[in-house]
Amino acid sequence: MPPHFFLSYARADSSPLVKKFFEDLCDTIRITAGLPRSEIVGFYEEIRSRPAWDARSSDALQTSRALVSLLSPAYFHDEQAGREWQIFEMRKSQPAALEGTLALGLAEVITPVSWMPWHGPVPRVISEMLANPDHIYQQRTVLTMLKASGQFLGEYAHFVKTLANQILEMAANATLPRLDSLPPAHEVSNPFHLWEGPATETSNEDDKRNRCRFDDNFIKTLAEHINLTSGRVPPEQASSSVDVTPARAFNEYNEPDILAVDNAPPDKLRVFIIDDDEQVNKLLAGSLPLADFDVEAFTEAEKASDKLYGDDRSRSAPDLFVVDLHLKGGKMQGLELIKKLTDQMVPSSIIAISGTEGDLEQAIKAGAVGIGKPPNYFKLVEKMRKLATFGRKRRLRKRGSVDSSRHYRPVFLSFSNDHRRLATGLKSQIESEAIGVWYSWDVMGRDEEAWQPHVISGIDHANIFLALITQGFLQSNNCLAELERFRRRRTGKPSDPLLLPVLYSSSGSSDALRNDERIKSILDGYKDDCLDLSGNGFLNGLQVIEGRIQKRIQQPRA
Repeated sequence: MPPHFFLSYARADSSPLVKKFFEDLCDTIRITAGLPRSEIVGFYEEIRSRPAWDARSSDALQTSRALVSLLSPAYFHDEQAGREWQIFEMRKSQPAALEGTLALGLAEVITPVSWMPWHGPVPRVISEMLANPDHIYQQRTVLTMLKASGQFLGEYAHFVKTLANQILEMAANATLPRLDSLPPAHEVSNPFHLWEGPATETSNEDDKRNRCRFDDNFIKTLAEHINLTSGRVPPEQASSSVDVTPARAFNEYNEPDILAVDNAPPDKLRVFIIDDDEQVNKLLAGSLPLADFDVEAFTEAEKASDKLYGDDRSRSAPDLFVVDLHLKGGKMQGLELIKKLTDQMVPSSIIAISGTEGDLEQAIKAGAVGIGKPPNYFKLVEKMRKLATFGRKRRLRKRGSVDSSRHYRPVFLSFSNDHRRLATGLKSQIESEAIGVWYSWDVMGRDEEAWQPHVISGIDHANIFLALITQGFLQSNNCLAELERFRRRRTGKPSDPLLLPVLYSSSGSSDALRNDERIKSILDGYKDDCLDLSGNGFLNGLQVIEGRIQKRIQQPRA
């Protein structure tokens, strides 16, 4: 069986802890998948002096199902690491690989892991990867967790388990074919030569200072902790003949079965354009295919809806809807279509375009990402590609499967069902800025029995708790329990995770929410961070929310 992953790291970072991380990840994959201890699940290569690939590394580069890269200042300047990355870029770009990799997202074929802190610019290909909210979020770098001698043992075990689940999911759902022939190492281009800003030199002395001694007591307890948190028996207590049943999967969406059908070319992102201006439709339908979109244009929302829900067996959902809010009078309007799509939990992303702030506000409250009119074409295409990629991943994911990366997100969005459309809009708006959001309908669907373990994990690993406080929130024991659990994590230090209460009342006044005894004491303690989206100033308030989240996310990792 080919390796599940290839570990790529800077040779200047080589230490016993790199090898230990590799072994921990391999053990967790074996435990999770019920594989015997003798099963080879990963490839790791010790330091070598010659730049050429030997037979073992050549075979691993050609057959491994995913690349796990340990990011550090030295990694960004490591020629060999760059070439390893490029081989996987070449493999995933082959036609036979496109359908699987686009369905899951590139972030699951090439998985960046923050090994060591860094500051300043990074290679562009890595920056683009980190901008994908589907990459696994880390509060702390792996090296920081390993050097803490057990202080972050639970966090480390949870991270390794999440990474293992993502690798196994990738292996089960996508095929990464071999190259026709592996080029010699010196002929492979290094994608790290293009930087977002001026490249900086890496000090070997700094790298040496970041290395640490191996902590035997910490390592001995790790396997036991992973076994307990994974709910599986240790390998020494099981053989290959033992039936180890995986944890029950949860439906991620409640969409009609037909939405799993995919008729789009595997290398193109499928988009529905709904605009009653035929000139706009012709312009977009003519230009977007050049940017690798498969476009279908509609002048009426009813026709797009019929395409989605009608009797035509060839239909399929797009990866993205781009909706003009004002359509012909007497017909379904764009806002009505957005509400219908949100209420039906259609996994496709939605962009709403309008020239008025009031319309954009209503579109976001209905569940869409709002973009002002007229949009900048190049910025629109960039946002369309990002959102369509997310939509395709959600749409093509197997029904009943769990998106492991969504259990480990920087933002936890707590909300009640009375304003699920608004919560969907907030989530979409934040994710359009490449910030991952833990959102219960993405993770669990309607399975309330799954609420507690996954919510606890999401809360305990989130860096920001965004509480959408409505009347329904105050009446929900689950929402209040989520808020209280996160609040207990705060100790009064500047490094505490951020609690961001957001008040919203459809009546336009949040006074009743502020004065409610169930929440008043908490709000009084966070007056500076409390925001109000009721009444006027919704879009301005949304910008403040995004700004505060961006500021916290951009703080250097420990």
